[in-house]
Amino acid sequence: MAISASTWRARGNINPSRFVKIDTSSDFGVLQCGAGERTVGIVPDGTKYPVVDAGFGSGASTVYAENGDPVRVFTSGEECLLEVNNAGTGAAPAISPGDFLISDANGRGIKWTTNNGSGGQTADTPSFIGAVALEAPSSGLSVAVIRVMVAYFSHTP
Repeated sequence: MAISASTWRARGNINPSRFVKIDTSSDFGVLQCGAGERTVGIVPDGTKYPVVDAGFGSGASTVYAENGDPVRVFTSGEECLLEVNNAGTGAAPAISPGDFLISDANGRGIKWTTNNGSGGQTADTPSFIGAVALEAPSSGLSVAVIRVMVAYFSHTP
């Protein structure tokens, strides 16, 4: 039985196009993922309120959902957009089509590699893959939004 979009609820603020995980302290709650955490899917792009000039209503929001809001979650086999950290050096290796992606500390996707100290895992430590990159980010962008296929599974090098 599929869980409808209106069933999931944000537990805390969730940014657009980020990995989410199950909130184990509440029924049907999801939280934005942290580094290397087991994902359940990805939330859509877009913000809760329109991004507008200051002074409009109660203020524009840069989050997709706030605590208690209904949340749409893309799950295994679905294509969607994911914000990725594509620094290419240090914190995150560059992403190419077909790369496995895991969550960074902010719920963004980073390339999974083994033993690189930058999103990779040491031997015998399971990695929680959350998506497969379907395209590479535009050249020169350290943070970008790319099309991915949600494919969560655990992998041990």
